[in-house]
Amino acid sequence: MKKLLIALSFAIALPAMADLSMGDKIQLQSDMQRHIDSVSVGGTYRHIDIATGAVMELYPAAGHPMILKMSQNDMFVLCSEMRDANGNALNADYYMAKTASGYQVIRTEIANRDPLKALMGKGLVSKL
Repeated sequence: MKKLLIALSFAIALPAMADLSMGDKIQLQSDMQRHIDSVSVGGTYRHIDIATGAVMELYPAAGHPMILKMSQNDMFVLCSEMRDANGNALNADYYMAKTASGYQVIRTEIANRDPLKALMGKGLVSKL
């Protein structure tokens, strides 16, 4: 129930989007949160820094209400904020694709906005 209320609050905060129904907005937010919960261990989201090999323990802090649309049909990017053990904020970007039962996270970028910026620069991702 808590997750549904969180998803509803994000969806209500979003501006009207002709390309995306209220139900889809709620489903996207809910499925993003479900993904975060499913890969978390004891409330901790573990992330491996590929450059250093360091394992970071992150804590989900807040979802962002903005939903970005990819040029491919039924693909979106949602963002959230994570916190490290010292309380530092890190952006997390979730690339999501529509499935028969909702939406699935197919890629996650943490503290790495360069790929998203590059896709936006090429016109492959845009704000709804």
